[in-house]
Amino acid sequence: MPTQGNSNQHKDTNGRLYMLQLLLRTLSRLAPGVSARIAERLFLTPLRFRVPAREGAWQGSAKRLTVGPLAAWVWGTGPRTVLLVHGWAGRGLQLGAFVEPLVEKGFRVVAFDGPGHGRSAGRSSSLPELTAAIATMARQFAPVESVIAHSLGATATLWALARGELATERVVLLAPPARLQVILRRFSEMTGFSPDVVARMQRRIELRFGFRWSSAEPVRLAPGLGIPALVIHDRDDREIPVTEGRDLAEAWPGARFVATEGLGHLRLLRAPQVIASAVGFLSSDSLQAELAASGTLPARSQDLLGAPEHFRPEVRMEAHMTSSLRTIKRLGQRLARHATNWLTVPLDAWDLQLDEREIERDLAYGRD
Repeated sequence: MPTQGNSNQHKDTNGRLYMLQLLLRTLSRLAPGVSARIAERLFLTPLRFRVPAREGAWQGSAKRLTVGPLAAWVWGTGPRTVLLVHGWAGRGLQLGAFVEPLVEKGFRVVAFDGPGHGRSAGRSSSLPELTAAIATMARQFAPVESVIAHSLGATATLWALARGELATERVVLLAPPARLQVILRRFSEMTGFSPDVVARMQRRIELRFGFRWSSAEPVRLAPGLGIPALVIHDRDDREIPVTEGRDLAEAWPGARFVATEGLGHLRLLRAPQVIASAVGFLSSDSLQAELAASGTLPARSQDLLGAPEHFRPEVRMEAHMTSSLRTIKRLGQRLARHATNWLTVPLDAWDLQLDEREIERDLAYGRD
């Protein structure tokens, strides 16, 4: 039962989030070019969360390695390797609940922290960089027989497969998006940036990394991959709708889709029935045909508990935006300095010039 203190804290969090969204929504109208630069910085900066005790226990049984700038862990010595791939703002050890059952089945299990995530180097990251990290791990621990990937990590896995940078026999995808626009729309809704600003941000990221978003669209990649897949998605997922996982499975010839209930986006990673289904799929020649027939996995009662506050989407986004408040304050000072120019120069013209300067500066200098 929530206490009065928790209720007040929740109201305060929502109030601050609303004010941040209002500020960024207003900024989007006044200066979309500058807003796109701020949005880009936010979008490419994953949060690092406190590591729960259970991950410390999983880490204690692993062999710790460093693969270039990437922190990695290895369990078991079996001849068949399973690679665990976390999602955005996640960590390799988040998938630690899969380790013991896989090792018991004779697998060697490898997990890693993507660029700018967890214990790996850097403060920023991106889909192309996460995809490149998967390719690096695949080379380091070849051959990789199977992959278990979560959320955006599933997108990066599919892209690596489509580009020939990863060769694997089967994959398990947990809460994957089918379309990258879902992630962009979610970012717009949570931050308050306008769709126009998010579209500008999208173009800036394409220029920075030299790719097209459409080239990494999971629902377009799936039909040509030609390997067995198990897609598990929870009906109560508030970050990536369950329809995304279903659509991806429908676009993937031979893929199995399983819907869970009461697990959300993150508890899916440690639900016993999800783990059993994934391990069974990877280790069984029958590919768990009974799962396809049942089509659902009920959540156990302990999995129906509310998510911890630091995993609630609105709290995560508030922390993300608060980390850039100094940038926004500096921007406000810059806008004030240019206020006199607005009297004689049309705002759209001033903003376009500033946007061009910012893009040129970014491309010349590289990442902040």
